[in-house]
This record gives sequence, C-alpha cells and structure tokens, in this order.
Amino acid sequence: MPQVLSRPRFPSVSVPALSRLRGQHPLAGLRAAWRRASVAVQPVLRLDARDATDLVDHYMALDPSDRGARFNSVAARETLERRYSDLDWDTSRVLGIRSGGRLVAVAEIAVSDLGGLPCRELAVSVLGPWQRAGLGERLVRRAIRGVCEHEHLPLVLYTRASNVSMVRLCARLGARGETLYGDHVAVFDPA
Repeated sequence: MPQVLSRPRFPSVSVPALSRLRGQHPLAGLRAAWRRASVAVQPVLRLDARDATDLVDHYMALDPSDRGARFNSVAARETLERRYSDLDWDTSRVLGIRSGGRLVAVAEIAVSDLGGLPCRELAVSVLGPWQRAGLGERLVRRAIRGVCEHEHLPLVLYTRASNVSMVRLCARLGARGETLYGDHVAVFDPA
C-alpha cells in the first residue's frame, strides 16, 4: 500500500500590513505613493472657460458627500455644466492641478463680502486618490498670495469642522478660525 504523505505544516504568521491590504492589489500602496509624488511637480494652472468640461468632470468624480458640501447640495452634472458655462471667468478665478491631463485638484476664488466688507471666498477640492499629497496646501498658498498679498483683501474658506486636515492647514497658514453650526470658517487677513 502506498504511503500517504501529510501536507507540511507551516507556522502561521500574522502580518498586519498584509491584512490591511485584503481585497486590494498588493501594489496599491505603491501606486498611490507614485500618484501623489507625480503630481507634486505639476504646476498650479489658472483655468478658463476652455476648462469648464474638465472642471465639471472633476466635481462629478468627487464623493457625493464632498460634492454636497462644496455646493450645498449634491449637484447633478447638468447643474454644474450650466454653472460653469455661465461663470464670469474674469471675476471668478479657478486654479487647478492636473495629473495625466486629468484635473485632480481645484481652487475657486470668488468675489464675496465679510461683514459688509469686500473679500474673496475660497473653495478647494482634491480627488480622493490625490489627497494627502500637499495639493490642497499648494492651492491655498497660491490663493493667499494672490488675494491677501496682491489684492490686499481677506480670504475666507469654509469647510466642514470634521475636515480636520483642512482646519489644521488653515491654522498652520495663519488663518483666524471659528466653528459655527458644524462648519469651520477660516479667515486669512490681508498682508
């Protein structure tokens, strides 16, 4: 009678890093790091009416809750297309950072008022896979330079109080901050 060999037993090893990757490609972390590093060298561009379709695509790629926070409602594509086809591109400034031709980070600077005095309002969005690469900071710094240092006007940024990264960034860049009704208001004073 042939001898039946038992399967070799290997000790079980717990690898926490691999367990976090369960369901993901093993190189997912490297891909994300490469993506973040590749946009770090991309320039901040001033967008215009020719970029309206890319801008709408950017906002449609946001998580619905982020899009809802940005526009105070989960704006549909048609609503965004109408908004950006009618936008006065001379008074509103839109800055962006591209990766592989795709708009991955956007800052909109709009005319506004703060307590009856003129100011500019800033809205920043970065697509999920490119977050934590410093793109939001680059856009905020560029907006501060343009509004506070050149126009000598205050710059106001509204974000959810739960967006701790943006709240901390604003404080680190010198904004006065206040949380009201779940929103954080950051004001950068003119230089």
